[in-house]
Amino acid sequence: MYTPAPAPRAYERVAIYLRKSRQDVELELTGAEDTLARHRRILLDLARRMNLTVIRIYEEVISGDTIEARPQMRQLLADVEDGSYDAVLCHDIDRLGRGGMRDQGQILETFKWSETAIITPEKIYDLSADVDEEALEFKTLSARYEYRQIKKRLARGREASVREGKFTGHTAPYGWERYKLQGQKGWSLRPLEPMASTVRDMARWFLGEEEPRIGTSLIARRLNELGIPGPGGKDWTPCAVRSVLANPVHAGLIRAHSRPEQKNMVDGVLVRSRPRNKTPEIFKGLHDGIISVDQHEKILELLAQNKSRPGPKQVSMKNPLSGLVVCDQCGRAMVRRPYQNGRPDSLLCPYTSCSCVSSDLSEVEDLVLSGLRSWFTDLTLLAPASPSCQSEQSEESDSPSPASPVQSLPLEGKVSPQATDEVAPRPSLSASDVADLETLSRAIAAARADRTRLEAQKARAYDLVEQGVYTPEIFTARMASLADQLAELTGRIEALEADRQRLEQTAAARKNLLPNVRHVLDAYPLAESPKEKNTLLRSVLEKVIYHKTSRARWRPGSDLTVTLVPKF
Repeated sequence: MYTPAPAPRAYERVAIYLRKSRQDVELELTGAEDTLARHRRILLDLARRMNLTVIRIYEEVISGDTIEARPQMRQLLADVEDGSYDAVLCHDIDRLGRGGMRDQGQILETFKWSETAIITPEKIYDLSADVDEEALEFKTLSARYEYRQIKKRLARGREASVREGKFTGHTAPYGWERYKLQGQKGWSLRPLEPMASTVRDMARWFLGEEEPRIGTSLIARRLNELGIPGPGGKDWTPCAVRSVLANPVHAGLIRAHSRPEQKNMVDGVLVRSRPRNKTPEIFKGLHDGIISVDQHEKILELLAQNKSRPGPKQVSMKNPLSGLVVCDQCGRAMVRRPYQNGRPDSLLCPYTSCSCVSSDLSEVEDLVLSGLRSWFTDLTLLAPASPSCQSEQSEESDSPSPASPVQSLPLEGKVSPQATDEVAPRPSLSASDVADLETLSRAIAAARADRTRLEAQKARAYDLVEQGVYTPEIFTARMASLADQLAELTGRIEALEADRQRLEQTAAARKNLLPNVRHVLDAYPLAESPKEKNTLLRSVLEKVIYHKTSRARWRPGSDLTVTLVPKF
């Protein structure tokens, strides 16, 4: 392997970028070594031989065609733009990206104008040099062509496998497990008990073969009452029951092109979607079904007679608390249930297995507003008066209230019908917060001083090995130790600075809470639609935690409470 010369001083602060390709994932499924671990080992060895200090390692476990689909690459480019690194190590240039020309241009321009080098085991690319820039452009173009050819070969291979009856998905359907075919390429399926028995029971209940048939909602309720976990270990829902029943895999069939990918450019941005194909291709699978083909066809006929009724795309919002209220029993979002008999709309948890009890939507809405009023009262009493507030207070009162520093602000409020002023305050940027900020600043300064000291030791180590005081073995061990200490210090500084920034942001958000809550309380009665009310509430609330397990209809016996969580 090519061993580059020791890197200049400009290349000491480096990062490592690792990414798996689709081909790597396929190889790992056949028992090959983990790609990220192998590349990490190679690049760390390269950094050690080049006397580099690795500040951060970016590991991309998602194989995406675009930068938008790769969060670690987006973070790396942002850090490179900020000048965080002198160079970035990667196993090969195509690991940075083999996407379209726009993505390749963004990557190259970011590294070029930030004067950040790209180091691979074969070559160091300094984009400030025309020769390296041209070589890198040619290599990325070749990698893009190779990538397109690989995608075409993989697509042809998947198409051929499906026609042969093989299973090409990465995750087996509910009731099945995937296994590698012996002596040939590809995978197939075999039943996985006891989930396969659950599928048989669902088909029997839905068709009414041994007892009166029941629909998907009653099947979901029965499975939840029996304690049988659904796909992914979650509770069963009517939608999940429909999806399992309609899957042709259970009848020994393979479905292809059920949700083909579509790409469209919207306002200059590539948008991907996977709409359902109403006429997917069906092939005979290599596996035997756990239900008959006749049963599967009857199930599809019954499902077609009673299709799910999704709401229209342009439906208007009718719940001012939509997406805000979550159940404290299961953590799922509460939904509105309308009634046709004149009864007020209710708010309930849609999962039948949950012990949460519903309430009138208007009652929950009143509790949320009551909690916000309590917030505003406490904030007004505790926050220092601004000049505008002081002028208003002077008009309302002969003796203006003295300004005082903020001591506590209600960050979370728990409200119940019995005591609407039961709001639990939490401290704002109090004396302890100020002390924490000072402590963090001192810790950051100390860590930076330690890093300066270690960098000086690293420079002295070069002098000692040149003078013969250090043997090569001692020098290597010493440099590795210093690199580990520098990396640990860098991580500690980043964590401390993140804590300080988080505390400062929280304090700023608390400072803005008073006018925001006041605006919501003033504008809420004037809002003309539930959507406008929802937008107002979302401006100050992250979520509302709902609790009620008692079915008492009267307030004295109700345990209804809501906890307001502010939006910071």
